[in-house]
Amino acid sequence: MANDGQESAIDEAVLAADKGEFISHEAICAWLNSWGSDHELPPPEVDILKFRARRERSV
Repeated sequence: MANDGQESAIDEAVLAADKGEFISHEAICAWLNSWGSDHELPPPEVDILKFRARRERSV
């Protein structure tokens, strides 16, 4: 079961995805590959934006 911190992080990620904000695989890999090195990178930022028009459904 997720703790409060995990639930908050999941909620934040879902909101970002709903807005069309993503971090590329390449950026994640570069960040992870830098761990433990003398030149560790900061966490990557959003580098993919997908905007899509949403149609509202009438009930």
